[in-house]
Amino acid sequence: MAHSNDEGRYRHHFENVYPFRESFALEWGAFAGLSPESVAVWYQDTPADTTVPDGARADSVEWDVFGPVPIPHDAAGRATGPLYAGLPRVAELDAGGQFECVLVKEHFTSGWMKEWSVGPMLNLTYVARHGTKIDYEAELGGNGHAFLARRFVDSPEARTVRCRFAHDDPIELWVNGTRVYAGGPQFQGFASTWVALPLRAGRNEVVVRLTNYFNRNFNWTGFLLRPEGARF
Repeated sequence: MAHSNDEGRYRHHFENVYPFRESFALEWGAFAGLSPESVAVWYQDTPADTTVPDGARADSVEWDVFGPVPIPHDAAGRATGPLYAGLPRVAELDAGGQFECVLVKEHFTSGWMKEWSVGPMLNLTYVARHGTKIDYEAELGGNGHAFLARRFVDSPEARTVRCRFAHDDPIELWVNGTRVYAGGPQFQGFASTWVALPLRAGRNEVVVRLTNYFNRNFNWTGFLLRPEGARF
């Protein structure tokens, strides 16, 4: 059952079950001024306490993030230039640069922003909430926007780390200035692959350049980056 957003929204998913063995995570975003609540019920065949800390905090990481910026398109929806040409360079953001972020109708100016992943999944759908008030979901980026995400990985030695990488829109993964993966759209939803991250001894910069397109009937942008063995 669902009411309007003004009255409050309620959904019952009694017939939409999600089987799981060890843990189950539900991620959501909230607009400014809203305080949503959720209740979940599950059944288990043992009295053991199987709950885990909320948000998988031990496996969550804070990323530097920026966006969205629009990708120019023609009337048929084809990009008329490089997908990431509108993004500032990482060095410009590191120098304190401020650049315009543009949504469907609203815009704001920002440098690097911060966003925590939930475990290995980074959700950039709600990055714009840091800079502007959004009327409804369609304002979250629209069709054809680009984003940046950056984090550092410290390694005790030079090594190659095998990672599970998942996305549904065009995306690039860079390590220390070298592109190690470029993927196109996955129209059936998120698809995952294995990527090799060549880490040097000491600090390593991992940069993701990604896009946001409507996929079926939802507007969501993000990716999963999970090293084999759970942690770097």
